[in-house]
Amino acid sequence: MTVRDISKNPYEVFRTLPFVYSFFCIFFGFYIFEKLEEHRLRRSFIFERILGIASIFLGNKLSPPFAAVVGLRGLKHYKSVVFSVLVLGAIFKTVFVYPDNKVTAALIACLFIYFVSYRNHFLRILESALSIKSIAVFLVGMVAIAVLAKSTYQQFYSIGYELFGDVVDVNTIWRAMFWVYSISKTASENFLFGIGFGTPLFDVNDPQVQFVILSSPDDEYLPYTLSVHNALVYIFARLGAAGFIIFFWFFVELFRSAIKILKRTDDFDCIFIGTMSIILSSLFNVVIETPLFSGIFWTTIGMMIALTYKFGAIAKVRQMK
Repeated sequence: MTVRDISKNPYEVFRTLPFVYSFFCIFFGFYIFEKLEEHRLRRSFIFERILGIASIFLGNKLSPPFAAVVGLRGLKHYKSVVFSVLVLGAIFKTVFVYPDNKVTAALIACLFIYFVSYRNHFLRILESALSIKSIAVFLVGMVAIAVLAKSTYQQFYSIGYELFGDVVDVNTIWRAMFWVYSISKTASENFLFGIGFGTPLFDVNDPQVQFVILSSPDDEYLPYTLSVHNALVYIFARLGAAGFIIFFWFFVELFRSAIKILKRTDDFDCIFIGTMSIILSSLFNVVIETPLFSGIFWTTIGMMIALTYKFGAIAKVRQMK
């Protein structure tokens, strides 16, 4: 397997940038929020049903988050029986049709049920956990775990999947070992700023990543198109510790602002659930790294930003009065 010269083949560079160019979908999220606020979409009975039903048949990475974002009968009625059936149907489909995504589906199901049952408690716990310190602690912990797991990775490199027996499925082992490799390599070589965009995610000549290459041995673009299947690891590998902290600091501030609004009203719970769901999906699947789902991710974030922007502005006007 060989890697093409990126100076002559800009496709490889462009293929590492979906996370960047899809960022502009935030403005589409603003647009959707405004239309939902104006009741222009909620009034269409057919439109709601089509979106709700379509969410069940979308890709396994997208169905649960999309079902949560769209909802039925507007954002306010997230507790309706029909909506609950749709969301649980999407999760059921994900678990049994796509067995490799059981973890994601289970986490989304738990999130949905817990939020509906203990909404205020959930918001308080999340708000207390969101801080710049928690980001730094998480980053240190993530790197420390990868370093400690490096010995296991070395054994895996020597023995193969047989090291874990039948306790863990091959797909989970592949992802976990790829995470350990990416985190430990970035921490030792590009800790502060990462490898950047437009560069291969790994060196095809490195013997320690041959298990990754074997997943698509004939794909000459693999170092540019393959992802680590984890948004946290991806951001750290591409942007380093500095980019990791800045990126997730943005999310901390966004969620803290949203939680203040959600404490006053439950009209927009579906946006919150949808955002949390797609973030959970990004921790185990290719979401922010692919053109197919990165746009949906940023659209959902755009709805969250529009929510905090609008109600934050309203709150300031009220304080001035």
